Amino acid sequence: MVCKVNDIARHQTVTGTLKQNGLVKRFNKTILERIRYMLLSVRVQKAFLDEAIATATYSIKKIPLNFS
Repeated sequence: MVCKVNDIARHQTVTGTLKQNGLVKRFNKTILERIRYMLLSVRVQKAFLDEAIATATYSIKKIPLNFS
């Protein structure tokens, strides 16, 4: 109901098979690219990887993107 009201497209996939879902693959690639950029641009150690992951996913959630 919430998806219809907000005009959100639902995509169903088989559990545990990320390779079948192109949307998830692109999303994961976007996260990895942002993490790589953040770590290289600031020249920090890999010890900050967890924080970079959290920051990348937070920023993706807050910025409206159209993957379709």
